[in-house]
Parts: sequence; structure tokens; C-alpha cells
Amino acid sequence: NKIFLGGGGGGGQQNNADATPGGTGGGIILIRTSILTSDCSGTHELIADGNAASITTGNDGAGGGGAGGVILLEVNTYDLACAINAHANGGNGADVDHFDAHGGGGGGGVGALLVSNAPPAPAVFNSTPGTPGTDCNTGTAACDASGNDGGTCTTCTSTGWTVPGTTISLPIELGSFRARLAANKTVDIRWVTISERNTSHFEIEKTQDFKNIQAFTQQKAVGNSTVLQYYKATDHYPSAGITYYRLKSVDFDGTTSYSKWEAVNYEVNEISLEMFPNPANEAVQLYFKGAKLGVVEVFIINALGQIVSSTSSDSQSTIQIPTTQLQSGVYTLKVRYQQQIYYKQLIIKH
Repeated sequence: NKIFLGGGGGGGQQNNADATPGGTGGGIILIRTSILTSDCSGTHELIADGNAASITTGNDGAGGGGAGGVILLEVNTYDLACAINAHANGGNGADVDHFDAHGGGGGGGVGALLVSNAPPAPAVFNSTPGTPGTDCNTGTAACDASGNDGGTCTTCTSTGWTVPGTTISLPIELGSFRARLAANKTVDIRWVTISERNTSHFEIEKTQDFKNIQAFTQQKAVGNSTVLQYYKATDHYPSAGITYYRLKSVDFDGTTSYSKWEAVNYEVNEISLEMFPNPANEAVQLYFKGAKLGVVEVFIINALGQIVSSTSSDSQSTIQIPTTQLQSGVYTLKVRYQQQIYYKQLIIKH
């Protein structure tokens, strides 16, 4: 079986410029759920009505109303504290307002209300056809309907219907996801979930060319939630240039969903590094030249890969590192500046 959108109403006959178009048809509503509930906080409606051809025409024919659409509900249990109204009404035909007869628009037909199980009271599932348009001067006392109505339905709700195929619940309903370059040259990543259902964890992915996509951090999700949940992560070592970040959410059964990509532009200031003396005895001097010097971290690493000395400096173009406490030998000098790494060989000779 197939379901269709409601058909649009026909346009009015035209021999000059005054005919009116027909109303658009109603849409399709598909709902598959184990339980459908309603509270009494307001009016609850499922509407797939056709639209009226509401423009009144003059010396030409009037358009017809659009037909109702389709409402298909596969519901196992109804838990209704207050009424749910469902209808796929036909739209009304347009009027002709002229002393000559030209034909009012016909009313739109009713749509289909298809359910797996008949809804109990206080549910109201019923559809009405559109009324026909009139054909006369609307200001006069007598205006006869010249079009036809959409026809009534003897049984407006048909049971035994199901939604074919398999549905999958998304792991989360994502409220927001953003990635921003922070003042310390890291990337601050934050996201908010509106709801979570059987969500296992989140992964942050990044790429610069959309060919090589890397997941660089993972964070456990709350799992099941109907309130806002706030998360954050940090990319401590962003790459120079434009990097794109997105959120990947993973359900316990392996179902995944993704956020849109967020772009971060990281402009790197290159520096030059000079070291003197080398070999060093009591101390080694480091000289930095760069457009905007910031925090510089310096590590001395021995042949075993162990850090034997570390220091940091903020906005200093020269750093002096004592070496008297180090044994004679060959070391590696590691310098970190704005996520850039520099290496130089350092010889200590006492």
C-alpha cells in the first residue's frame, strides 16, 4: 500500500486576468511509537488539512480547495489524559463575486486517517470535506453554492495499518556544538545535548583536507537524559591553518550521528632559535626571534629520553639555562612554542 500527499485544488476557469488558483493539498504525518501520551496543558492536534482557495475572484472562475493529506499512526498503547484531535480536512473552495455566473470553486476532499489500533476516547479522529465556493455578488442576500463539497467519509479512520521498514532512534538530540581558538592557542570545544537515549560516548574528530579525519579525544556520555547536558574538550595541539572539527556521538548498539563541521583558523607565528655556547659548561643561552613572542617552554632530555631540566619564559627573547648540574654528554634540547616543536642537539662539557 502507498500513501500520498493531498491533491491540490484545480484553478478557476480564466478568460482574462481574474481567475484564482486552487488551494494546496495536505501533507503526510507518520508516527511510530510504543505509547502515545497526552497531558492537559493545552490543545493537542495532528493536522494534515488541505488549504482553502481563499482568494475571491471577480469576472472569472474560482479555484478549488486542496484535498486533505494522510495521518498514519502505528501506536501500541494510548495513554490519554486529555483529547488528541486528528484530522485531514479538505480546504474550502473560493467564491465568485460578480453579477455573471462563472462557477465557485469546489471543496477539497477529506484525507486518510490510518491507524494500527483504533484510538480510545477522549481521542477525536474525524475529517470534514471542504465547502464549495459561492457564485454571486457576496454582498447580496442570496448566494448559492455552485461548486460541490469534497464528499463526506462514512468511516474516517481505518485500522490495521503499520509503518513499513525499520526505524532507528538517534543517540542524541544535539542542542549546539562549537569550536573556538582560545587565548592560550588551544582550541576550546563545547557542546550541549537536549536529550540522550542509550548514548555511549562522544568523539571529537578533526581534519584539514576532509580526506584524513582523525578522532583525537573521547568522552563518556551521560547515557540517558531528558535535560540539558553540557560537555567540553580541548585540542591542546592544533595544527597551523584552518582545521575543521565535528562531534561524533555513538550509541551503545554502535549507531552514530554527527554534528556539522566547525572551522578554526590558527595563525602561527614562526620563530628562529639560536643557541650559544655549544658545547656548554656552566650555562647555555637561547635567543629567540619572532613577530609575537609568547610563552616558550624548554626541556633538556638525556640519552635515555628522560627530561633532566625544564623551564618556561613569557615574552622573553633570551633565556639562560644553567647546566652545571648536568653531567657531560650529548643531550636533546626541546623547545615548544605555540604548539610548534623545535629540537637542537646540546653538548655539555665540564
